[in-house]
Amino acid sequence: MSHPTLVIAAPASGSGKTTVTLGMIRAFRDLNFSVTSAKVGPDYIDAGFHKIASHRSCINLDSWSMRETLIDGLVIQGMRSSDLFIIEGVMGLFDGAMKSGSFGNGSTASIAKKIQAPVILIIDARSQAQSVAALAKGFRDHDAGLNFAGVILNRVSSERHAKLLTNSLESAGLTVFGVIPHLKELELGSRHLGLVQAQEHRNIEKYIKQTAKIMSDCLNLNDIHRVATSAKLKKQPLVSSLKPLGQHISIAKDAAFSFIYPHLINGWRENGAEIFYFSPLQDERPALHSDAIYLPGGYPELYAGKL
Repeated sequence: MSHPTLVIAAPASGSGKTTVTLGMIRAFRDLNFSVTSAKVGPDYIDAGFHKIASHRSCINLDSWSMRETLIDGLVIQGMRSSDLFIIEGVMGLFDGAMKSGSFGNGSTASIAKKIQAPVILIIDARSQAQSVAALAKGFRDHDAGLNFAGVILNRVSSERHAKLLTNSLESAGLTVFGVIPHLKELELGSRHLGLVQAQEHRNIEKYIKQTAKIMSDCLNLNDIHRVATSAKLKKQPLVSSLKPLGQHISIAKDAAFSFIYPHLINGWRENGAEIFYFSPLQDERPALHSDAIYLPGGYPELYAGKL
């Protein structure tokens, strides 16, 4: 199965992957593309921002903890339901667990290789010039099995800086899909476990619109879409969902318990389970006929007194 898909990666955390991904999702949506997205790893917070940018649920893909058949099924669902499938990586492109899990080490590269999707590397260029070519070439050549498409330069300080960077990269045979200036308005807030959740960001819609405009101005979206068309799966698998905890499941859902992965709930429903929600913060109780209670992750420590 072939479908326009691309992976947004970086040499390290903090390079701007989430910002670029959010802006790109909305920019393509503004061009009348239907876009679905995924986040590599179990990070629920980035997925919440994706949902606002695309107006669709975001998928989590983790080669360390998920069964290969489940990942295949989720990827197929993402591809079938949109014109473009954008996957945001985790940490650095090749970063993962020391030992492999289900079928990989949880790295962005393991997902990109599995679905043969092109990778665009976001490079924070604020403290370098011509050396950027050596960095990008190292990532391109580290694994010959990876479909390395090119780079996007982020936090570039001036036109002269941009010229130094792009000349060096192009001389090394590397494609540059865009140059993003160092702009304060592209910054997002943070918390001890990552970004502030999407619903806590007061002006999130304004931020995403603004970011999309910047990406439209700074990136070559036509070329990005062109390379995205090269993605494909070797085979078309059946969706393999997880078995439900019970047939009547009560799920805690409020500000304290909010890390709920859509594929889990969808899978339980597909297997015939009835789902109920309750709020511990509002002193609500689970459904009386529940045969399973699920307390998802979140920030219960922030509400310990009330709980």
